[in-house]
Amino acid sequence: IGVEKIYPLFSPLIDKIEILGQHKTRRAKLYYMRNYKKKLEERK
Repeated sequence: IGVEKIYPLFSPLIDKIEILGQHKTRRAKLYYMRNYKKKLEERK
């Protein structure tokens, strides 16, 4: 499940940025991930 958030890059609230994991994808633009969680909840 992907998470997309927008924060100002030089915000004083951001202490550090840590990448928790990486996965290879077959697409360059992962727009379908935006509503992925909602689709999973609808199927249940």
